[in-house]
Amino acid sequence: SSSPDGFAELRLPENVSLVAHKLAAPATQNWLVEQVKAQRRVRDTKQVKVEGVIASAAAEDATRGVGLEVNGRIVARQKVAVRAGGRASVRFEGFDAGYGFAKCALVLEEEDGLAADNRMWFAVERSDPQAIWFAGPARSALYLKSALEAAEGDSYTLEQMDAGAAPPERYHFAILADAAVPSSEENRWKEWVERGGSLLIALGPQSVRLGHVPVVGDLLDGTAFASMGAERYWSLGEADSAHPLIEKAGRWEGVRFYQTVRVKPARLHVVARLSSGDPILLEGKAGNGTIVVFASTMDGLSNDFPLAPGWVPFVVQAAAKLSGQETAVRQEPAGTAMSLKSDGPAAAAEVFDPAGKRALTLGDTARGKMVELDRSGLWEVRTGGQRAEMVAVNVDRRESRLEPIDDEVLSLWQGKAQAGESGKQARQEQSKRAFGLIALALALLAALMEVLLAARTPRLDGAAVVTNEGMGKAA
Repeated sequence: SSSPDGFAELRLPENVSLVAHKLAAPATQNWLVEQVKAQRRVRDTKQVKVEGVIASAAAEDATRGVGLEVNGRIVARQKVAVRAGGRASVRFEGFDAGYGFAKCALVLEEEDGLAADNRMWFAVERSDPQAIWFAGPARSALYLKSALEAAEGDSYTLEQMDAGAAPPERYHFAILADAAVPSSEENRWKEWVERGGSLLIALGPQSVRLGHVPVVGDLLDGTAFASMGAERYWSLGEADSAHPLIEKAGRWEGVRFYQTVRVKPARLHVVARLSSGDPILLEGKAGNGTIVVFASTMDGLSNDFPLAPGWVPFVVQAAAKLSGQETAVRQEPAGTAMSLKSDGPAAAAEVFDPAGKRALTLGDTARGKMVELDRSGLWEVRTGGQRAEMVAVNVDRRESRLEPIDDEVLSLWQGKAQAGESGKQARQEQSKRAFGLIALALALLAALMEVLLAARTPRLDGAAVVTNEGMGKAA
């Protein structure tokens, strides 16, 4: 929030007054759909589990009807008892829907004091498992496949291929696990990435023989062995903790690296380094595509990452990020402006509002325009060469509490309490100034008396001394 830390910084000028108008009676009752949780992508919508939270902002207990809406039709209903000011849970399992996005909402069927929060939108995409093009040793494939099987909704299948040929257009995501890419095929791989393909590269001995990162071209500086130094292994060192491949994988806690490939970053930027200082995770863009480089193998020999707790979330998150599923369905609050951030030609997109009308054209997004999400519902983003995205826009639930503002808080906004406080502070300041003047006058008086006393006191050095004979001698 951009609100200042102290309320005093919001103080209105003395020539401004704030007049409050009551828009709701104190007895206004409201219930709301506070939260919805459901899988974003499934193979069969009969497997979908929808969990919701119904909250009360009312002073009395009530029983509310809750409906599950799919593509404009209520497909299931429940009754739920909600205590005054409390919460209750609801759960729906499975519904029928075709391939693509199912536009869904959890709906409170009775009217109350605020209709805008009686419905919460979300979307579920039904699709077949996404095929991942894979080239590398069988040992790496085993670890990757085991991790991908833990992904939500049986989302991926790993297909063993040969790095000697670039993936066909139907593949959006490929993994090169220390696979040798012939120099004659590198241009085809680059073209595939630039057209929107995403690539995860794991480096090993085959990559070192090539001399550079496959497809990317950044140079390699040989292999580093932890056993040849003072340490027996390296762990994760400096890293971008907010990056999903670091944050959601528990910062690779407990992972030991024994052998890595040294990368000289040029087109790639470093996401994480080892305790040795060498880059271990790098990322870059090529046209419409994304490339992530892991500077070690995925076979459990050069490191023990595949045996660590962070391995499964690392692989699943990498697959979601590089396959486009990470942003296929997302949530945004109503009233905000949505930016379609991307690099290169992929920035051009069309945006359609909940009524199906075009809210933003390809030209608008290419010029960097943003779209204002001015109504609740499901907004669709169609990006050239990429998968469609669905954005669920809902009213911020913090606006659902209709209790009148407390008089004490209102008086702060109106400046009444501030005026009293200001008067008190003014009196205190006046008292401080008066005390200061008195102290200054006393100090001046003391200095003046000291000067007068010094003038009347005879000096001893050079003064006359009277002897018994009455004669003065110079002392």
